Amino acid sequence: MFFNSRSFCKVSLYALLFVGITNSAHSTTSSTLKIFQTPPSSDSVKQSKPVISDYIENKREKIKEDVSINLISTSSIQETAKRSDVVKASEPAKSDKISKNAEANTAITKYRRSSLYTLMIRDTARLHAKVIQNAFGDWELSEKFNDQNIGEYVVEADKSTKEQLQNVTAYLETSQTAKKLVAKWFKRSKKGGFNMDLIAERGLYNASDLDAKQAKMNTRGTALLADAGEQLIGNTFVLVNDFKFVSKEEIAGAAVSGLRMLAAMAASAGNKDLAAGSDVAALGATIAGKGYVIKTTSYLYKLVWNDSVSAVFYNDLWTDDANFNQTKKEAFDNSNLFTLQYVGQEIAWADLQSSIFTQKSDAELISIATTKATDAGIAKLQRKYEQFRTSTPLATESPITAQIGLKEGLEAGDKFEVLEQTLDANGKTGFTKVGVIKVGKSIWDNRYMADQDPKNEGQAKFTTFSKVSGGTFYPGMLIKQK
Repeated sequence: MFFNSRSFCKVSLYALLFVGITNSAHSTTSSTLKIFQTPPSSDSVKQSKPVISDYIENKREKIKEDVSINLISTSSIQETAKRSDVVKASEPAKSDKISKNAEANTAITKYRRSSLYTLMIRDTARLHAKVIQNAFGDWELSEKFNDQNIGEYVVEADKSTKEQLQNVTAYLETSQTAKKLVAKWFKRSKKGGFNMDLIAERGLYNASDLDAKQAKMNTRGTALLADAGEQLIGNTFVLVNDFKFVSKEEIAGAAVSGLRMLAAMAASAGNKDLAAGSDVAALGATIAGKGYVIKTTSYLYKLVWNDSVSAVFYNDLWTDDANFNQTKKEAFDNSNLFTLQYVGQEIAWADLQSSIFTQKSDAELISIATTKATDAGIAKLQRKYEQFRTSTPLATESPITAQIGLKEGLEAGDKFEVLEQTLDANGKTGFTKVGVIKVGKSIWDNRYMADQDPKNEGQAKFTTFSKVSGGTFYPGMLIKQK
């Protein structure tokens, strides 16, 4: 066997780390890692409230009952997080194009977003399952999505298999997730009636134009109902995350053992450089071992909403409180009309590197890594599946900027189409491609807690683009990755 240089040792280190991560990600719950044995110092206790808990305490846990109790009866459903970018419905623009003279900040906030409902798989036998659940429950959904939270956020793991797709699909079907998503869209009341308030709010429609009973009687109304279905309801997604993690210290320990074995082999083969180099690599592995690697498998589904589903819903299931129809209320309760379509899955990693001087507890590091893994999973799904890609408004025209960055998985050279929104005579939305832009070298690091990294101090909170083709752009035009 021939070992040619010390650089081989570095390659071996990364190879062993990768193998260690992969093996740990698929290991059983018999892990011997014990990271909470050393009691925290009195100083650290004073500085922050411990994250570790024997019970579940997070934002999603606190509101799940209030949200889910009205999915069959949703008169009291509130948006789970009131955002400054939610605007009241307004009259459609009189011209065929959105006004170019609108103020930039108004143009940026007034656009239609896809809607997302997120869950996680829970296996209470996994190490630090409660820490991960609390971290996920406190995770903030990107403002690029409407929050379609319908309450429950946990799917119990099928412990008989590593692959959870069948388990997730079965849960979503038996819990009638698709029907509950529709109920939320139409804000079903305790009585069982629907209304269009949430759709008008999110879609920037005039509420009176969307009155379902009246809308079906004229061309404009029919067009608006179709528009709402295509632009809003039909862009509703469900994302289920399966988290697995391992201490990098444990992985590095396995890597060091492997490197020592390589060094012994090298020495017996007469390669002294590699034998000496293993000491350096072992030190590097020890340093790299301070932190956590989180793996998440993200399963993506989409609500099926098409012309046939829409027609049955409005004709056979729709009733409002003012003109209540008990037969239609019961028809909705017993309906199997609504379904979810499986889109695909992606695996993402969050490699959280901390130094030996870190002030954060192990539980805090796990929580941070869980959040970063969740964001990374969404970014990978968006790169792979065009239907899941979100639109983003341009912030400025000179230079061309938008408020997206590394959190969304941007890379230098990525191309985006620039879209101008149009409205026809009936108020139906369309989009016209007016140019192409390309991500420049200045990419905003908007990943979770990136603002605490000294190298990001003073960075601009936007990404700059260069024009590839097209005419004049203006703030509020939407961009979408090609």
